[in-house]
Amino acid sequence: MGWKFTIATTGLLLLVVLLYYLDTTPSPPPRRVGLPTGPTPQGPAPSGTPLVVADPQKIYRLLVTLDGVERMTERINGTWVGTDRAELIEEFVRDLTRLGPLETIEVDADRLSEFGFLPPRGRIELYLEGQTSPVVFEVGLLNPPGTALYLRVPPSRQILLVGSLIDWELQRTVRLLSATPGTQPTPGQS
Repeated sequence: MGWKFTIATTGLLLLVVLLYYLDTTPSPPPRRVGLPTGPTPQGPAPSGTPLVVADPQKIYRLLVTLDGVERMTERINGTWVGTDRAELIEEFVRDLTRLGPLETIEVDADRLSEFGFLPPRGRIELYLEGQTSPVVFEVGLLNPPGTALYLRVPPSRQILLVGSLIDWELQRTVRLLSATPGTQPTPGQS
């Protein structure tokens, strides 16, 4: 290694330092850790029509049943009661009014058991202001890869394939809510 190598290395080092200081690329935004403190406004999902076409603030009661466990909550004075994590219940309701089906599958009545609907694995009932009957979804199984959940609006034979996020949020909602009066929690549930 001679003086030519030393000069070339020094020149390259000076070039890198110069480019570093002259770089005008904006720095990335700070990373957010944890849940947001307030509701994040979000538009409809790109997959089309949401599962529930309604303003999430108009939903005043939520009744969920999953794997034999039934839970219910109501919105009183703008917050969900029966849980210490009302913001997560609000997130579940908001996602039902924002996310649409990935696919719609038409099946014969004798094939409903293949998708977990004879009997259904669960049920979601949403009560909206100004409507006499609730919006009802029957909950079926996850698809074979576990990436989507089968939902059905009874008595329709159409099965809605929705992202597995809804299944995860449904399970979380059941865990977060207190037992509905008149129902017994299954062992290991609170």
